[in-house]
Amino acid sequence: EIDEVVRLLKKISKSVHPFDLRVSGVGAFPQLTDARVLWFGVQNKKYLGQLKDELDARLESKLRGYREQREFSPHLTIGRLKNSQSVYDMVSPFVRKDFGKLGVESLVLFESHRHGAQTVYNPIFEVKLEGQPELALEFA
Repeated sequence: EIDEVVRLLKKISKSVHPFDLRVSGVGAFPQLTDARVLWFGVQNKKYLGQLKDELDARLESKLRGYREQREFSPHLTIGRLKNSQSVYDMVSPFVRKDFGKLGVESLVLFESHRHGAQTVYNPIFEVKLEGQPELALEFA
């Protein structure tokens, strides 16, 4: 299955142009008063949503039974907390803060595995985005 995902990422990377994400706001999953994950919010959700939908559609046609059930919520994970706790006071000054732009120039496939009580993420494949600017919202 990994080989199929790698082939798919290579194909899609040829039609996706590098783009910017605006990083703004800080939040937590599942919520600020009972947090397990801290994150930065990202803008450009329309483009990310189109990219995610394209990946989902192609993965679903190649990998029977694949379907992400969680609602799409683009973010950059800051870290995970060992125990759920309220981070409201710590995070509230940054909920609406603009942190600037972040350039996206490649797609990276990560593998996750448990190492004791922690989840470890290792990149296993990366491909540069090579699409033309005028094709930025179209996929091959």
